[in-house]
Amino acid sequence: MVNKRQRLTILHHTQNEEEDEDSSEGEEEEQEQSCDADEEDEERQAGSQQQQQQQQEGNKIKIKLASNVCKVCGQQGHSAGFQGSIYVDCINKPCYLCKQLGHTTATCPYRIISPGFGVKPAGGTQGSVARSLANREVSPSSNKPQPCPPRQPKFQVSAAIMKLHSRRVTVLEFHPMRENIVLSADKKGGIAAWDFAKVNERTLYSDCHKYLVSGMKHVSWFADPTFATGSADGTAKLLDLECGLHSQMIDLNPNGYTTEKEWKMVNSVEVSTDLKAIICGDSDGRVHVLDPRQKRCVTSLQLHKKGNKVCCLGIHPHESRLVASGSNDHTVRLFDVRGFCSRLLDDGSGPSAPGPTSTTPPSAGSVGPSEDQQQKKQPRGGKSHVSHPAEISQLPHPRVVNAVSFSPVTGQRLLTTCQDNRLRVWDNTLSACNGDGPSREIVHSHDFNRYLSPFKAEWDPKDLTESNFVIGRYISEDHGGVALHACDIIRADTGAYTAQLFDYNLPTISPVNKPHPTRDLIVSGSSRSLFLWSRVADDEDDLEEGAAVGPRGASSAEPSATADKRRLQPRIPFTLYDADPDSEKKKPKGGKGKGKGKGSDSD
Repeated sequence: MVNKRQRLTILHHTQNEEEDEDSSEGEEEEQEQSCDADEEDEERQAGSQQQQQQQQEGNKIKIKLASNVCKVCGQQGHSAGFQGSIYVDCINKPCYLCKQLGHTTATCPYRIISPGFGVKPAGGTQGSVARSLANREVSPSSNKPQPCPPRQPKFQVSAAIMKLHSRRVTVLEFHPMRENIVLSADKKGGIAAWDFAKVNERTLYSDCHKYLVSGMKHVSWFADPTFATGSADGTAKLLDLECGLHSQMIDLNPNGYTTEKEWKMVNSVEVSTDLKAIICGDSDGRVHVLDPRQKRCVTSLQLHKKGNKVCCLGIHPHESRLVASGSNDHTVRLFDVRGFCSRLLDDGSGPSAPGPTSTTPPSAGSVGPSEDQQQKKQPRGGKSHVSHPAEISQLPHPRVVNAVSFSPVTGQRLLTTCQDNRLRVWDNTLSACNGDGPSREIVHSHDFNRYLSPFKAEWDPKDLTESNFVIGRYISEDHGGVALHACDIIRADTGAYTAQLFDYNLPTISPVNKPHPTRDLIVSGSSRSLFLWSRVADDEDDLEEGAAVGPRGASSAEPSATADKRRLQPRIPFTLYDADPDSEKKKPKGGKGKGKGKGSDSD
């Protein structure tokens, strides 16, 4: 018989065993639960990682490598962009040069440099008396012998001054008395005189204007060398080059800046020697006649539609009363100054006192507007504009007119530069005054002036036949892997290229060019620098005409990239004068700035 103490001991052991079993089972369950939790955590982490990978894969840009996909229109079968140093257009877009579909700029037929290509006879009123007289004067079948244009010499860059201006060059003019000095103006209002014979000598006039200088012409009847200048600050001034002093003739913003719409700019300047007056056009379509002696405005004329710019002016070299003005209203207007200013006399006495605007038509025997031409016109946008009695005729253009000029010797021809990549030539001013269309249209690449100065064709004053003019080119040509932009010399009578000026020392665009009045020299303004083209020496005349000319002592046929870089090193007489040394610091990081495209140039 088991006593009471033994029974209690047995019960205690059995309870402990049950508790140990229960605790071991609980530990096993806890271990199983912890293992399950660990597995769930691992599954969650794996799922989150998969989700992150899927999100990352979804955010990635998928690029399909295809060499025949156009970057412009996105279609296959062709490509567009730079191929080496040449930019190839999209075939689904109009050709940049001739504005026609079906080919690219690289394959444009108008790029062939030969007579007949790039020239398009423009239609006009063929039955007018003026047209008949003009055709009789310039017709090859006339008994009058046709003069032969002089042989065009070859040119190369012979001197340069780098970074003369703080902003891009806008105007070039030669000194009237010293033939080795050229005057240049920039976008910031600065004017400089550069002696290209000594290369490193320069004079700066930095306080004449505050903004872009749009025009600069010599006032010949002053004893000291004096220039009339116009600027986007709304002023026209007289600048004395000897002492550097300037005097104001007109201020279109006497109250200063109010609003952008009310701010007016002087966009063009011309000088009439016979009338001893200065004519300037503003940004509101008005033409102003200034008296430089009294330094004030004599009268003004709302010649173009209000709100449009008078982009350019041209004065006939012998009939100073005949003035041509080009505007962004897509017209060139010929007018007689005497029709709106009775104070301008034919005897050359010039304006002496202000007077009311006269609406008296020109006297008998002079070229004046007809009744049909005084009716309403339909310029840009189809909006009517009533012509002024002083207006002789209107010459419509498809786009903005950058330049208009009469031929420098006789004034027989009229030349316009339009932003539709066309140069238009009237062989006889009489037909232009009659409103007839141009004698020919010359296709040329100059449709770009967003970050460049406007391209303007300049007559060669040395050519007595009035056949040659100079203009810069926008589209580049490939020369040994280097993209060079030419300065073209073109014949006005045939449209053929007389010369294409290339030089490895000038790899940038040259929209501003000026032929020397007496010497075989051409000065080009490219960005902030000036380059001098001079005639190639006689022992170098065996170079192929139209070929690129390398620096002295360098071969222009070296094909390698290293040779191209070596050829671009300036070995010509040059000087470096950085008018804005902080310009490099102002450029955005990454090497990408505005205007860095297929035809951009530094500002």
